[in-house]
Amino acid sequence: MDKQNLDKVVADNNSAAVRIDELSYRYPDGTNALNGVSLTIPKGVRTAILGANGCGKSTLFFHINGLLSPHTGKVYVFDDEVKKANLKKIRQQVGFVFANPDSQVFATSVREDIAFGPRNLSLTEEEVHLRVEWAMEQVGIMDLANRPPQNLSLGQKKRVAIAGVLAMKPDILVFDEPTVGLDPAAKRQLFSILNKLEDGNRTIIISTHDVDLAYSWAEQIIVMSNGQVVKIGPPEILCDAELIERAALEIPQLAQAFCGSGYQPRTAAEANRVISKLINS
Repeated sequence: MDKQNLDKVVADNNSAAVRIDELSYRYPDGTNALNGVSLTIPKGVRTAILGANGCGKSTLFFHINGLLSPHTGKVYVFDDEVKKANLKKIRQQVGFVFANPDSQVFATSVREDIAFGPRNLSLTEEEVHLRVEWAMEQVGIMDLANRPPQNLSLGQKKRVAIAGVLAMKPDILVFDEPTVGLDPAAKRQLFSILNKLEDGNRTIIISTHDVDLAYSWAEQIIVMSNGQVVKIGPPEILCDAELIERAALEIPQLAQAFCGSGYQPRTAAEANRVISKLINS
């Protein structure tokens, strides 16, 4: 999605999956975590919220499904304000995958863990079974179905946590720091899952300080620093050295490699095509 189309979609409030107006939050110890945050995440637009550790990304996410309540400002999910009276509905619409999978993986087997959420929706056992099988297939863990989650690797646990959220069939998927602690192979698996889950109807939002992941995957980038939004735009904004320095991030490797070339490939496949074109020109 180019900048012109992104701006048009963001400006259309009717297309908003999440809208946040002047959100501020202060922790009990007096720490200001969020200061007047306003943003729109359009339906179906892959969005990455980027910033250094402590910039407020996770705190912002905890407001989207009502784990925290704002001191000032409002949060909306599909035009419904996130507040106590709406929490049941909101939490069925917003699936949250925590940075640490041990926070949400707890049953005696992978299959039972994934079935926990759907059973709480009062579905029939047949429907629960279908959802569990579908979710495991989506993240490639059919072979782990009867394993105890506690014995799995971090990457495997993260996939179990994702499957558990998928089985609830939410409209919005929120991933808090999905690549933290993962080795390169597990990161590639996760990236593949993120791409597979995007189907145009589901809105996927991630928080991360992994600029390479955000640059290659997202359609909209939201950069945060010190509890504030400092820039919103397409992935190309991550080539702005001044912005990157302000947010204590790094320019993505692909952007660095092609700096000054007139090309901005965002994936390895695109980079290979550009290189071939340059060689043959």
